[in-house]
Parts: sequence; C-alpha cells; structure tokens
Amino acid sequence: MVGDEAYVFDATPLIYLTRAGVFELLARLRNPFLIPRLVGREVIDAGREKGAPEVLLLERLVSEGRIRIGSVRSRTVLKRLREDPRLSDADRESLALAVDRRARLIADEAALRSAARAFGVSVGGSLFLLRRLVDEGLLSPSEAGEALDRLIAHGWFCSPALYQSVASLFV
Repeated sequence: MVGDEAYVFDATPLIYLTRAGVFELLARLRNPFLIPRLVGREVIDAGREKGAPEVLLLERLVSEGRIRIGSVRSRTVLKRLREDPRLSDADRESLALAVDRRARLIADEAALRSAARAFGVSVGGSLFLLRRLVDEGLLSPSEAGEALDRLIAHGWFCSPALYQSVASLFV
C-alpha cells in the first residue's frame, strides 16, 4: 500500500528534505501529501518571515495542490495527545491528521514516532522517503547517500550508529 497511501508530514522531514533538494522528486510519487494547518504555519508562514530557503518550493507545491493543508476532524485524538508533554501542538496535529485520514505519518522525532505507533499509525521518516525514491528509480543509491549527507549538512540530526547502518544501503 506504500504506493498510494497518503503521507502526513510533520515539519522536520518537510524542511530538511526540501533543503536537501529531494522534495521535488518526492512530489513525483503518487502518494497524496498532507500537512496540518499548524505545520503549514510553522514551516511556510514562519519560514517566509525568516527567509527560509524551502518556502518558495513548498508554497508552489501547496498552490499546485501537490501538498494539501488538512484540518483535523476528530478532536478526541488531539485531546488525548495533550497529555503527552513531549509533543508540540504541531506534532499533535500531524499525528491527529494521520489518524483521521488513516495515513502514514512522516516524522523523524522519536517521541512523535512512538506516539504514532501507540495509535496504530504507520510511520516513516526522511530515511524512509529516501529509500522510496531509490525503490521508485527516482534516485540512485549513491544519489540517496549524497542526499543523506546534505540533510545532515543542513542540520538534520542522525546518530553516528544510524548513519553507519543506513549509509551502507546508499552506495
């Protein structure tokens, strides 16, 4: 179901995959892309004020309908998530939207990924999407390795152990 399931993006993968120059390739996938309103405000609106480099592409993808901004329908999940102090309001909206839409949550933060699993939500992150690009033939393994290095160069965190285990897949 990976080929056409909806992806709900949290802020971190959205920002860093764009900065690493691979989000336009991701936009070629058949999957619908969704972001909750708070992530849109955090990444696009606040990013525009700061002059963040990723904003122009993300604004274009939103205006073209490639990324849709979604509203959370069920407030029950949001209410339950308020009990988790490790999550920001944008994290909570991302997870609640993924629950609402029965979508895969695209998130890199451990606390958010853990909360998603507790709700039975499928999870992927930046590395999952790099692998998808390789599997779809949109990136070669070596290009995915270069993209991983660009993610890190732009400030995306990856432990040395994770980098070692993943980098060997992208050669």
